Amino acid sequence: MATQYNTFAITDRGAARKKNEDQFLVASRFRSSPRSYTATDSSVVNVRGGDQLLLAVADGVGGHRGGEVASRIAVETLRNEFDKSSRTASIKLTPEDDLRRAVIQCNRNISDRSFEDPDLYGMATTLTVALIENGKVFIAHVGDSRCYLHSGSSLKQLTNDHTMAELIKNSRRVSLSTSHLLYNCIGGYHPGEMMIDFTECELSEGDTLVLTTDGLLRHVDETEIVEALRSDTFTVSVLNDLVGKANERGGRDNIAVVIVRNEPEVVEASLKIQSVTPVPAKATNESIWARLLASFGASNSINTVG
Repeated sequence: MATQYNTFAITDRGAARKKNEDQFLVASRFRSSPRSYTATDSSVVNVRGGDQLLLAVADGVGGHRGGEVASRIAVETLRNEFDKSSRTASIKLTPEDDLRRAVIQCNRNISDRSFEDPDLYGMATTLTVALIENGKVFIAHVGDSRCYLHSGSSLKQLTNDHTMAELIKNSRRVSLSTSHLLYNCIGGYHPGEMMIDFTECELSEGDTLVLTTDGLLRHVDETEIVEALRSDTFTVSVLNDLVGKANERGGRDNIAVVIVRNEPEVVEASLKIQSVTPVPAKATNESIWARLLASFGASNSINTVG
């Protein structure tokens, strides 16, 4: 039986923040025609079908309006690169090459804008991207947003957090006040130091891919994500339940989540857009290596800005 991709995406300001700096992207290509939707279109998007999907979440960093701008530039750049690739299909690139080129362009566009506007200097964003075609998932990742694969009853984390805590897991010199700091992001004060992680997996029938910013994971654990995805009925209520739990427990950060399931094909591709919220802070600072050096110092500590 043929399968199709059923995708839901949501962004939410949370209960404690005045602005939303988290973005999502859902871009689909159906019969060679690209369509794309971001968090500026609506707070909840449902896309059924598509021969190829490009999905992303971005968590803005930098405070003020910088984080909001950086995450928006990232998803807009990805959308443009996806549309462009449909017009240059004769140029044969691997999925990893496509993703690398797109993420590098995100970094370039954010850095260029940062240097043009002093108010945006140092702005940055996390970015987790998944390209899905023919049941294969190709992932590019920078920062501490996450991508999970839910298959059967298991939930597997496919990305590594680019935080001080993850980098130096076994070091007691990383204090609680600095462990959440990013050492790798898109843009920032040293954009030339950006590193991209790549991985891939199969998305078999019945499997679900989850992309999420860390605002959800501050309040909802992985067992609760598994429980939410276990239902045979795959609807927007899955996202509403998860985001609702996070907000009931304090909602300290913005949230963006994209989920896609490979499921039996229904009639044809369609689009449903529901509800509201425009888009737009988190914080990194300093050079990657300066922060690393400071973390190893016996008496030094790293201060979060923002």
